[in-house]
Amino acid sequence: RSTSSHEASGTLGGAGSGGGILTQQQQQQQQQQQQEPAYGRAAADVAAGVSMGVGVAAVVPRLSREAWVDCWLRTLPLEGQAQGFFAALPHSVAALLRSSCCIPAETGELRRPGDILVCNSSAVRQLVSQQQLQALLGKHFCHPDVTALHSSAELRAALGVGEFSPMQVVQLIEQMAAAGKVEQQGVPWVQRMLLCLFAMLEATAGVGTLAGSASSRTGVGSPAGPAAAAAAGDGGVPGGNTAAGSWAVQVV
Repeated sequence: RSTSSHEASGTLGGAGSGGGILTQQQQQQQQQQQQEPAYGRAAADVAAGVSMGVGVAAVVPRLSREAWVDCWLRTLPLEGQAQGFFAALPHSVAALLRSSCCIPAETGELRRPGDILVCNSSAVRQLVSQQQLQALLGKHFCHPDVTALHSSAELRAALGVGEFSPMQVVQLIEQMAAAGKVEQQGVPWVQRMLLCLFAMLEATAGVGTLAGSASSRTGVGSPAGPAAAAAAGDGGVPGGNTAAGSWAVQVV
């Protein structure tokens, strides 16, 4: 009996020692976790639990497709930005994009860069609709959320995106006149379009020079002075005013 009780106590002792060994292993694991870097623990949590993945997805901003395209366009390298082995990369990337439907139009459709026009004039946008631009000139207005194209002339030139310039205004009015649609718009619409045309010409030629020359003749420094001089086609003002007068005669 004493032998049996001794064996039993030995067995229990072995079980107790085995439990002690497990406890020591757990303690070692806890110590290792405490010494582990924070990013290592975060990676382990992401791999082990779905809850961490939900947290990461929650911080990702929910942007529209046009906003994501705008972010992507801002990362495109331009000429002169890549050096050495990658110097030819901007030209190659731009050549591929020019033949791809990658620019969101105002309608939400993806169009080739050559079919897109950027218009930074709110006055023109109030007078010209997307339907008119597409029907008369075969172009599409750039989506307003693609701000990279609105702000960067270098990016527009690299991709072949056009800008709604005074020449487009004249072409638009000519096409409308040929189709007999100017009468439908009315005289006030034509007047406002011509004012937009002269304002765009002034911005191209330099507002300061035109305003100074017009105010010296009229004695009025208001913004209407240069536009009136351009409408009159005064030959005394070189450059922009002469062109504005000739274009006005063609339109009328």
